[in-house]
Amino acid sequence: LQVLLADPEGENIHVLGCDKVRVERSDGSIVEAGPIADSDEELLRMLQTLARQGPGTERALTTSKPLLDRELVDGSRLAAANQITPRPYAAIRRHRYRNISLEQLVDLGTLDPLTAQFLAAAVDARCNIMIAGPADAGKTTLLRALASRIPPHEAFVVLEESRELGLHATGRHPWAMSFEAREGHGERGPDGRPEGQITLDDLIAFALRMSAPRIIVGEVRSHEIVAMLKAMRSSIGSMCTIHTRSAAAVMDRIVELALSHGQGMSAELAQRMAAGSLDLIVYLTLRDERQRGGAKLRYVSNILEVHDNFQSGHVVTTEVFGPGPDGRAIPKHLPERLRDQ
Repeated sequence: LQVLLADPEGENIHVLGCDKVRVERSDGSIVEAGPIADSDEELLRMLQTLARQGPGTERALTTSKPLLDRELVDGSRLAAANQITPRPYAAIRRHRYRNISLEQLVDLGTLDPLTAQFLAAAVDARCNIMIAGPADAGKTTLLRALASRIPPHEAFVVLEESRELGLHATGRHPWAMSFEAREGHGERGPDGRPEGQITLDDLIAFALRMSAPRIIVGEVRSHEIVAMLKAMRSSIGSMCTIHTRSAAAVMDRIVELALSHGQGMSAELAQRMAAGSLDLIVYLTLRDERQRGGAKLRYVSNILEVHDNFQSGHVVTTEVFGPGPDGRAIPKHLPERLRDQ
């Protein structure tokens, strides 16, 4: 496994048992690797060791906790499962660009110079930005690049379910404060939660007490979207990522996650919160050309300005950048509400 992790061109490693392993490489190729353990039992022991040895909060892969999501020592992200799968499964996601700028994303083809300049100006103007897109589209990498524009002297808070961004460790931001959610252990308390559990909801509420104007959340994937939108309403320059399949579906996804918050939440209230909290939505498109001999293409295709109003049952947006002939973002309209800012 260490040999696979040492490959600088490896991006994603999939393990379906000790002898069924493949590596997705940066050139778009997929390589099947040899066994990484002599048996599934040995593989499970390896994964359990990684769960205990990784940085950050304590994690486990046991009978009572069959799912594992954690950061590895080298900054890779490990997801593993046992008991609920026929064999131990694992996926390791490599981060080739942990310390990256918007200019470097131009070189990689994710942005063109104009979209890079626009997004740089948006960060400088302390706009609240949501980055959306499908899995593996490069949302985390773009978030890192946007954060590179934050002045080095500024203190800000980074909140993650499983630590991945690494903004506190690049040297760019000595005053970045990184928080990671924690799994609970043992008996459940009066509130029904395992003892010691700290959720993203808890962290977002606490972050507002850290006297930092910006809050960055690695990914919102459940009801914590409500806490995130509340935090954005009272902060400036905050950022987060969210999974969606299209730019048009972002608001529906926000509503869907907000409704899981429970009673007292409605679709209209969720949209009103989004309208009053978000300034820009940046959508990343993933195009997989490997079957045609190409590679995975990741690029910004849409940038939407969100207006601070709610009309006729929907949030008003302006498409500042939209897909051009090749799908990549080209200018469509000047921003309206944010123009002076």
